[in-house]
Amino acid sequence: MRNPAVFFIAPMILSDVDAVMDIERVSHLEPWSEVSFIEELERSYSHVLVARAPDPKQEPRKISSPEERRSGAIVGYICFWDVADEIQILNVAVRADFHRQGIGRALLLRALESGCERSARVAVLEVRPSNVAARRLYESAGFREVGRRPNYYEKMNEPAILMEMELDPYCKAHRFRESPSKEMIIIAEDKQSKRQPLHALSKLTSHRSESRRND
Repeated sequence: MRNPAVFFIAPMILSDVDAVMDIERVSHLEPWSEVSFIEELERSYSHVLVARAPDPKQEPRKISSPEERRSGAIVGYICFWDVADEIQILNVAVRADFHRQGIGRALLLRALESGCERSARVAVLEVRPSNVAARRLYESAGFREVGRRPNYYEKMNEPAILMEMELDPYCKAHRFRESPSKEMIIIAEDKQSKRQPLHALSKLTSHRSESRRND
């Protein structure tokens, strides 16, 4: 097994918008605007989390202050809504040079954890049929196709695949021992070379925006 890679996951703040937009513009065919992310930060039911790679000069386990945790580069993010009894996954992206390191999965699982903490019933999302990597990620997490919306992605002339995941079985199978404030996630490669989040610690000392689409 390789040495684990460490990433910090925390709520996005206004000063993160430029770095998030750099990833957004190259990740989606119909990217959100800067205003869209700012609006999400202002919505009470919206959650935007960013993943940061710590400064290579720092020892991750010795990083304790919020300022130190925010010194690393943003390498991914997720936006989701907590509405009624649903977690609605709206936007997920990871910086290209950090693909296949488990960051997208870690962000997705953090959103599902949020649903468990809030006793949500179901998680839902939409994705392009041609986005095979994203579909595999969602399916591996437990999402299943429940329908399609014809011609939803206009630029690609593709339908949207509607995916859904019942959260109750997931929450019962994944009893989270950590507090909702946990910020550090460790990702390590298993024997099958699939990176999965192993654990998180709360203390380091111990499709266009209007359409809300996932490309």
